[in-house]
Amino acid sequence: MVLLHLYRGDCVAADKAFKHAYVYPAFSGCEEADAVEQLLEAMNQGDETQAATILNSPLFKYLDNDFAKLARDLRENPPDGLFFSGGSSAKNSAAAAANESEEEYPEGLL
Repeated sequence: MVLLHLYRGDCVAADKAFKHAYVYPAFSGCEEADAVEQLLEAMNQGDETQAATILNSPLFKYLDNDFAKLARDLRENPPDGLFFSGGSSAKNSAAAAANESEEEYPEGLL
């Protein structure tokens, strides 16, 4: 369900579906739950690189064929607005660092 919601671009519904499933002991202690939790965390932080790495893991690649395709499509072409922070954290960090250095010394160092 989480992959379906993410594919639709609905992170809130994906998070709710995960939390709903997490109450079951058989799910909460498994490798799949950890991977989905890491994926949702990457989405919430806007880290496209980390999300792509998780979606490229064998756990998602070797799901049932239809779900593996969803994971691949999410990795290669995520829906607009899927990431809460608006993009890759690496991109945002670089842009923030450039803006910070410009604002810190507006007249230059010398």
